[in-house]
Amino acid sequence: MAFAKQKLYEVTELKQIAEGNSALLDANQNAMESRRTSGKVHKPEVKQRVAAITDADAARNSPFPVRQQLHRERFRLPLFPTTTIGSFPQTDDIRQLRAQLKKGALTQAQYEKAIEDATVEVIRWQEALGIDVLVHGEFERNDMVEYFGSNWMAFSLPKTDGYRAMAAAA
Repeated sequence: MAFAKQKLYEVTELKQIAEGNSALLDANQNAMESRRTSGKVHKPEVKQRVAAITDADAARNSPFPVRQQLHRERFRLPLFPTTTIGSFPQTDDIRQLRAQLKKGALTQAQYEKAIEDATVEVIRWQEALGIDVLVHGEFERNDMVEYFGSNWMAFSLPKTDGYRAMAAAA
């Protein structure tokens, strides 16, 4: 429903721009210019790292059979190793930790220590079960969308940017 409401809002704004509402068009142009020049979006260090990428960065140093043999020797896993899928359930205790951190009831250091303790516990549990390939449980992350969104700097756009840009170009 939220998506539908957003689209209706955008269509309404497009109609207003088409009818001559220059204030909306100006606001859109200002938003686009702000994004184009924002230090939150344009990071010189990222641009430098991207510019330094070469074709060699995408090439393997050895063919698959060589890497496969090296992995067998290094990890000594059984033919059909057991593992779990990356994340473990976000228990009530973990959710409460996160809520306490957001409220300021825990310091970042206290939160990280509690997450570390939960991680150690889940690793010990996997060891006791005889799991071959252990995972850390991903307790440090919340919902995947929220987690990635909170770790991508400046990944938000004003909700009508795209439509305003189309209207401005028309």
